[in-house]
Amino acid sequence: MAQDAASTSDLPILRSRRATDAYIALGAAAFLLAAHLLTPDPSGFGTHRQLIPIPCIFLLVTHIPCPGCGLTTSVTWTAHGRLDLAFHSHYLGPFLYFAGWIILIWSILAAALGFPSATHLFRRRSFLVALLILYLGAWIVRLSLLFLARS
Repeated sequence: MAQDAASTSDLPILRSRRATDAYIALGAAAFLLAAHLLTPDPSGFGTHRQLIPIPCIFLLVTHIPCPGCGLTTSVTWTAHGRLDLAFHSHYLGPFLYFAGWIILIWSILAAALGFPSATHLFRRRSFLVALLILYLGAWIVRLSLLFLARS
C-alpha cells in the first residue's frame, strides 16, 4: 500500500516531465519545418532574414562574420539535401539539423512512452561547455580560412 501512495505522488512530476518533452518535440518540429520551408540564400548567409528582417549587426559593424553567420542557411541547405553547400555556409549546420531530428524523435518517445527525457543533457554543465567550445571552434576555423583567402 505504501508503494501505491509513493507512485501516486510521482504522477504530477511524471506528467510535468512528459509535458516538457512534448513541448521540446514541438520546438524541434517547428525548427525542422522552418528549415524545409525556407529558401537558402545562395550567398551562404542571410537566410535568417526570411524570419527576422534584420541583418547581422556584428557583420555590419566589424565586416567579420559572427559565430552564427551562415548557420540558418547551412541548416536550410541540409534540409534541401545539399550538404556541400551546407558545410560551405557553416560547419555546424548539418549537425544541428540532424540533432533536431534526434531531439524530435527522442522527445516524442519520452512524452508518449515515458522514455528517459533528453532534458537532462541540457542541464549538464559539461555538455553546454562542449557545445560552446564546438561553436567557437567552428568560428575560429571559419575566420582562419577567411583571412587566409583574403591574403
